[in-house]
Amino acid sequence: MKKIVLTGAAGRLGSYLREPLLKLADKLVSSDIVEEIGKLHPNETYVSANLSDLPAMIELLKGADLVVHFGAIGDEAPFDEILQANIVGAYNIWEAAYQNGVKRVVYASSIHAVGMHKKTDFIGTNVPHRPDTYYGLAKCFAEDLASLYWDKRGLESVCMRILSCAQVSNPRAVGSWLSYDDLIQLVEKSITTQITGFSIVYGFQTMTVQRLIILWLVTLDLNQKIMLNNLRKKSILKNQNLIHMIKVQFVREDLLHQLN
Repeated sequence: MKKIVLTGAAGRLGSYLREPLLKLADKLVSSDIVEEIGKLHPNETYVSANLSDLPAMIELLKGADLVVHFGAIGDEAPFDEILQANIVGAYNIWEAAYQNGVKRVVYASSIHAVGMHKKTDFIGTNVPHRPDTYYGLAKCFAEDLASLYWDKRGLESVCMRILSCAQVSNPRAVGSWLSYDDLIQLVEKSITTQITGFSIVYGFQTMTVQRLIILWLVTLDLNQKIMLNNLRKKSILKNQNLIHMIKVQFVREDLLHQLN
């Protein structure tokens, strides 16, 4: 692959993707709204551009084989702000990709697109959208936009519904967690898969027995930090990544079955 464009390159998740993406293409063009993002990697260039500017997006995607679209306001915000960056910005990315003959958009969607489903519901990839915020509403729009551009224009998209890709700080976060390494792997697979059409995938991980023990400890009404610090010294947690990188492809029914 000759050229990949990464939007949102200055963001928390986008910044983790810059170096891995360089392994998949001859050239990486990183982009965000800020003026600069610090030291660039070899074969990486940076373009400051606003997602709400369609001509700028068309120029940005010239010659690209694929775009990894992580650019957006990354949390709930007033609707006018979401509208420009997340909704108009999404349209501009897909339209610019189409006009430039880009093969595929790999998109950072979110569980917030279906966040109002009941906790007891099984949420697959075919459930109706039920956004829980304006942020989630924008993710619904982008997923539908991706479907439209595939059905009518043949532009492939992989919409990754990321649950929680951040440091684990509470029991709920363990159940929805995606490590940075596995985020990178998810993006890489979304790029290297030969044919995707329009696809929705979920970004979260599987439990091991050791990690189930960690989950159980975290959920205790005790001083979590003391418990985990003590356990770090024992053989079961010699690999410190088990604290910060609990690999979880988490389905509550499966977890309950294992615990029983």
